[in-house]
Amino acid sequence: MDFVTGRTLRDAGGWAERLSGGAWARTARTLKEHEGGRVLAAEVGGAGVIVKAWPLTGVRRRVQALTGTTRGHRHWRGAERLARVGVTTAKPLLLTTARLDGAPVVALVMERVEGATLLAHLADGTMSEREGDTLAGAVGEQVGLIVRAGLFNRDHKPSNLIVSGVDGGRVSVAVVDCVAVRRSPGRRLRPMARMIASLLIEPAGVGSPMPMRMVQGVFESAVASAFPSASDDLRRRLTWVVVRLVGKRVAAHGDPTPLHDPLA
Repeated sequence: MDFVTGRTLRDAGGWAERLSGGAWARTARTLKEHEGGRVLAAEVGGAGVIVKAWPLTGVRRRVQALTGTTRGHRHWRGAERLARVGVTTAKPLLLTTARLDGAPVVALVMERVEGATLLAHLADGTMSEREGDTLAGAVGEQVGLIVRAGLFNRDHKPSNLIVSGVDGGRVSVAVVDCVAVRRSPGRRLRPMARMIASLLIEPAGVGSPMPMRMVQGVFESAVASAFPSASDDLRRRLTWVVVRLVGKRVAAHGDPTPLHDPLA
Protein backbone atom coordinates (compact mmCIF):
# COMPACT_ATOMS: atom_id res chain seq x y z
CA MET A 1 0.00 0.00 0.00
CA ASP A 2 1.43 3.40 -0.96
CA PHE A 3 1.30 5.94 1.83
CA VAL A 4 -1.30 8.71 1.92
CA THR A 5 -0.39 12.06 3.40
CA GLY A 6 -1.78 15.51 4.05
CA ARG A 7 -0.38 18.85 2.93
CA THR A 8 0.85 19.73 6.43
CA LEU A 9 3.39 16.88 6.62
CA ARG A 10 6.62 17.81 4.81
CA ASP A 11 8.70 14.65 5.32
CA ALA A 12 6.00 12.08 4.62
CA GLY A 13 8.42 9.65 3.01
CA GLY A 14 10.74 9.79 6.01
CA TRP A 15 7.88 9.20 8.41
CA ALA A 16 6.62 6.24 6.39
CA GLU A 17 10.12 4.75 6.41
CA ARG A 18 10.43 5.11 10.19
CA LEU A 19 7.04 3.49 10.76
CA SER A 20 7.81 0.59 8.44
CA GLY A 21 10.96 -0.15 10.44
CA GLY A 22 9.03 -0.69 13.67
CA ALA A 23 11.50 1.03 16.02
CA TRP A 24 8.95 3.77 16.76
CA ALA A 25 6.84 1.28 18.72
CA ARG A 26 9.49 0.67 21.38
CA THR A 27 8.79 3.97 23.08
CA ALA A 28 5.08 4.20 22.17
CA ARG A 29 2.48 4.03 24.92
CA THR A 30 -0.72 2.07 24.36
CA LEU A 31 -3.80 4.15 25.14
CA LYS A 32 -6.46 1.69 24.05
CA GLU A 33 -6.40 -1.90 22.84
CA HIS A 34 -9.07 -4.21 21.53
CA GLU A 35 -9.42 -7.05 19.06
CA GLY A 36 -9.72 -4.67 16.14
CA GLY A 37 -6.47 -2.77 16.80
CA ARG A 38 -4.58 -0.40 19.07
CA VAL A 39 -4.30 3.33 19.73
CA LEU A 40 -0.86 4.54 20.79
CA ALA A 41 0.80 7.78 21.82
CA ALA A 42 4.12 7.92 19.99
CA GLU A 43 7.02 10.07 18.84
CA VAL A 44 7.58 10.04 15.07
CA GLY A 45 9.93 12.40 13.32
CA GLY A 46 10.41 14.33 16.56
CA ALA A 47 6.69 15.05 16.92
CA GLY A 48 4.21 13.78 19.48
CA VAL A 49 1.41 12.01 17.61
CA ILE A 50 -1.36 9.47 17.99
CA VAL A 51 -1.09 6.27 15.96
CA LYS A 52 -4.09 4.07 15.28
CA ALA A 53 -2.94 0.62 14.15
CA TRP A 54 -5.01 -2.18 12.65
CA PRO A 55 -3.66 -5.68 11.83
CA LEU A 56 -2.78 -6.25 8.19
CA THR A 57 -3.21 -10.01 8.16
CA GLY A 58 -5.45 -12.24 6.10
CA VAL A 59 -6.64 -11.92 2.53
CA ARG A 60 -9.60 -9.64 3.36
CA ARG A 61 -7.53 -7.00 5.13
CA ARG A 62 -4.85 -7.02 2.43
CA VAL A 63 -7.47 -6.54 -0.26
CA GLN A 64 -8.89 -3.64 1.75
CA ALA A 65 -5.43 -2.07 1.89
CA LEU A 66 -5.06 -2.37 -1.87
CA THR A 67 -8.53 -0.96 -2.58
CA GLY A 68 -8.43 1.89 -0.04
CA THR A 69 -11.21 0.54 2.16
CA THR A 70 -9.40 -0.14 5.47
CA ARG A 71 -10.58 1.53 8.66
CA GLY A 72 -7.65 3.89 8.25
CA HIS A 73 -8.80 4.96 4.79
CA ARG A 74 -12.37 5.41 6.01
CA HIS A 75 -11.17 7.49 8.96
CA TRP A 76 -9.12 9.69 6.63
CA ARG A 77 -12.10 10.32 4.35
CA GLY A 78 -14.42 10.93 7.30
CA ALA A 79 -12.02 13.45 8.83
CA GLU A 80 -11.74 15.27 5.51
CA ARG A 81 -15.53 15.46 5.19
CA LEU A 82 -15.87 16.92 8.68
CA ALA A 83 -13.01 19.37 8.23
CA ARG A 84 -14.54 20.70 5.01
CA VAL A 85 -17.66 21.80 6.88
CA GLY A 86 -15.80 23.32 9.82
CA VAL A 87 -15.91 20.46 12.34
CA THR A 88 -12.74 20.14 14.41
CA THR A 89 -10.98 16.78 14.19
CA ALA A 90 -7.66 15.23 15.14
CA LYS A 91 -5.99 16.01 11.82
CA PRO A 92 -4.75 12.93 9.93
CA LEU A 93 -1.09 13.29 8.97
CA LEU A 94 -0.11 10.01 7.38
CA LEU A 95 -1.66 6.67 6.45
CA THR A 96 0.78 3.89 5.69
CA THR A 97 1.80 0.32 6.43
CA ALA A 98 4.01 -0.18 9.45
CA ARG A 99 5.26 -2.82 11.83
CA LEU A 100 4.05 -3.19 15.39
CA ASP A 101 5.38 -5.97 17.62
CA GLY A 102 6.90 -7.54 14.54
CA ALA A 103 3.58 -7.78 12.66
CA PRO A 104 2.35 -5.71 9.71
CA VAL A 105 -0.33 -3.11 10.42
CA VAL A 106 -2.14 -0.28 8.72
CA ALA A 107 -1.07 2.81 10.67
CA LEU A 108 -2.95 6.09 10.76
CA VAL A 109 -0.86 8.90 12.24
CA MET A 110 -2.86 11.83 13.63
CA GLU A 111 -2.04 15.03 15.43
CA ARG A 112 -2.25 14.77 19.19
CA VAL A 113 -5.16 16.86 20.49
CA GLU A 114 -4.69 18.18 24.01
CA GLY A 115 -7.54 17.70 26.45
CA ALA A 116 -9.74 14.98 27.92
CA THR A 117 -12.64 13.09 26.40
CA LEU A 118 -16.17 14.27 26.96
CA LEU A 119 -16.75 10.98 28.76
CA ALA A 120 -13.88 11.70 31.17
CA HIS A 121 -15.35 15.14 31.92
CA LEU A 122 -18.74 13.58 32.67
CA ALA A 123 -17.18 10.88 34.86
CA ASP A 124 -15.07 13.42 36.75
CA GLY A 125 -18.21 15.15 37.99
CA THR A 126 -16.51 18.42 38.92
CA MET A 127 -17.87 20.70 36.20
CA SER A 128 -19.81 23.72 37.34
CA GLU A 129 -23.24 24.43 35.86
CA ARG A 130 -21.72 27.22 33.81
CA GLU A 131 -19.03 24.92 32.41
CA GLY A 132 -21.63 22.25 31.71
CA ASP A 133 -23.81 24.75 29.86
CA THR A 134 -20.85 25.89 27.74
CA LEU A 135 -19.85 22.33 26.94
CA ALA A 136 -23.40 21.23 26.12
CA GLY A 137 -23.74 24.17 23.76
CA ALA A 138 -20.52 23.29 21.94
CA VAL A 139 -21.39 19.58 21.68
CA GLY A 140 -24.89 20.29 20.42
CA GLU A 141 -23.68 22.90 17.96
CA GLN A 142 -21.26 20.36 16.51
CA VAL A 143 -24.03 17.77 16.06
CA GLY A 144 -26.17 20.35 14.28
CA LEU A 145 -23.31 21.43 12.04
CA ILE A 146 -22.64 17.83 11.00
CA VAL A 147 -26.24 17.04 10.04
CA ARG A 148 -26.77 20.43 8.38
CA ALA A 149 -23.87 19.53 6.07
CA GLY A 150 -25.63 16.31 5.06
CA LEU A 151 -23.33 14.12 7.16
CA PHE A 152 -23.82 11.64 9.97
CA ASN A 153 -21.40 10.06 12.46
CA ARG A 154 -22.61 6.64 13.53
CA ASP A 155 -20.07 6.47 16.39
CA HIS A 156 -20.51 9.95 17.86
CA LYS A 157 -20.02 8.95 21.49
CA PRO A 158 -18.34 10.90 24.31
CA SER A 159 -15.19 8.74 24.35
CA ASN A 160 -14.56 9.79 20.73
CA LEU A 161 -14.72 13.52 21.48
CA ILE A 162 -11.75 15.39 22.95
CA VAL A 163 -12.64 18.56 24.83
CA SER A 164 -10.33 21.44 25.60
CA GLY A 165 -10.81 24.88 27.12
CA VAL A 166 -13.80 24.07 29.35
CA ASP A 167 -12.44 26.00 32.32
CA GLY A 168 -11.48 28.98 30.14
CA GLY A 169 -14.87 29.47 28.52
CA ARG A 170 -13.64 28.88 24.94
CA VAL A 171 -14.50 25.25 24.37
CA SER A 172 -13.20 23.16 21.50
CA VAL A 173 -14.63 19.72 20.77
CA ALA A 174 -12.58 17.53 18.41
CA VAL A 175 -13.86 14.33 16.80
CA VAL A 176 -11.03 11.78 17.07
CA ASP A 177 -12.71 8.75 15.49
CA CYS A 178 -14.07 9.48 12.01
CA VAL A 179 -14.35 5.93 10.63
CA ALA A 180 -18.16 5.96 10.80
CA VAL A 181 -18.76 9.37 9.20
CA ARG A 182 -21.20 8.95 6.33
CA ARG A 183 -23.22 11.11 3.96
CA SER A 184 -26.86 11.61 4.91
CA PRO A 185 -28.21 14.04 2.31
CA GLY A 186 -31.61 15.62 2.84
CA ARG A 187 -32.03 14.29 6.35
CA ARG A 188 -31.43 16.01 9.66
CA LEU A 189 -33.75 14.91 12.46
CA ARG A 190 -33.12 11.15 12.47
CA PRO A 191 -29.33 11.40 12.05
CA MET A 192 -29.34 14.03 14.79
CA ALA A 193 -31.36 11.76 17.07
CA ARG A 194 -29.00 8.83 16.48
CA MET A 195 -25.95 10.95 17.28
CA ILE A 196 -27.48 12.42 20.44
CA ALA A 197 -28.55 8.94 21.54
CA SER A 198 -24.91 7.83 21.26
CA LEU A 199 -23.91 10.82 23.40
CA LEU A 200 -26.31 9.67 26.12
CA ILE A 201 -26.00 5.88 26.02
CA GLU A 202 -22.25 5.53 26.58
CA PRO A 203 -21.97 7.64 29.78
CA ALA A 204 -25.07 5.97 31.21
CA GLY A 205 -23.41 2.62 30.61
CA VAL A 206 -20.39 3.51 32.75
CA GLY A 207 -22.40 5.06 35.57
CA SER A 208 -21.80 8.69 34.61
CA PRO A 209 -24.98 9.84 32.85
CA MET A 210 -25.02 13.29 31.34
CA PRO A 211 -26.75 15.74 33.72
CA MET A 212 -30.27 16.62 32.60
CA ARG A 213 -29.39 20.30 32.32
CA MET A 214 -26.64 19.40 29.86
CA VAL A 215 -28.94 17.04 27.95
CA GLN A 216 -31.41 19.86 27.45
CA GLY A 217 -28.62 22.15 26.30
CA VAL A 218 -27.40 19.60 23.74
CA PHE A 219 -30.90 19.20 22.28
CA GLU A 220 -31.55 22.92 22.02
CA SER A 221 -28.12 23.78 20.63
CA ALA A 222 -28.20 20.94 18.08
CA VAL A 223 -31.57 22.01 16.68
CA ALA A 224 -30.57 25.69 16.60
CA SER A 225 -27.36 24.79 14.74
CA ALA A 226 -29.08 22.46 12.25
CA PHE A 227 -31.94 24.87 11.53
CA PRO A 228 -30.43 28.37 11.87
CA SER A 229 -33.24 30.14 10.01
CA ALA A 230 -36.11 28.44 11.89
CA SER A 231 -38.35 30.49 14.17
CA ASP A 232 -38.23 29.95 17.92
CA ASP A 233 -41.60 28.19 17.79
CA LEU A 234 -40.47 25.84 15.02
CA ARG A 235 -37.24 25.08 16.88
CA ARG A 236 -39.23 24.12 19.99
CA ARG A 237 -41.41 21.78 17.96
CA LEU A 238 -38.42 20.25 16.20
CA THR A 239 -36.66 19.78 19.53
CA TRP A 240 -39.60 17.77 20.86
CA VAL A 241 -39.55 15.59 17.75
CA VAL A 242 -35.84 14.88 18.30
CA VAL A 243 -36.43 14.20 22.02
CA ARG A 244 -39.01 11.55 21.13
CA LEU A 245 -36.74 9.98 18.51
CA VAL A 246 -33.83 9.86 20.95
CA GLY A 247 -36.05 8.34 23.63
CA LYS A 248 -37.05 5.54 21.26
CA ARG A 249 -33.44 4.82 20.30
CA VAL A 250 -32.24 4.75 23.90
CA ALA A 251 -35.10 2.45 24.92
CA ALA A 252 -34.47 0.14 21.96
CA HIS A 253 -30.76 -0.06 22.77
CA GLY A 254 -31.35 -1.91 26.03
CA ASP A 255 -28.49 -2.41 28.50
CA PRO A 256 -26.01 0.44 27.88
CA THR A 257 -23.07 -1.33 29.57
CA PRO A 258 -20.18 -1.35 27.04
CA LEU A 259 -18.21 -4.50 26.22
CA HIS A 260 -14.96 -2.64 26.98
CA ASP A 261 -14.76 0.05 29.65
CA PRO A 262 -13.88 3.27 27.75
CA LEU A 263 -12.59 4.82 30.98
CA ALA A 264 -10.12 2.04 31.73
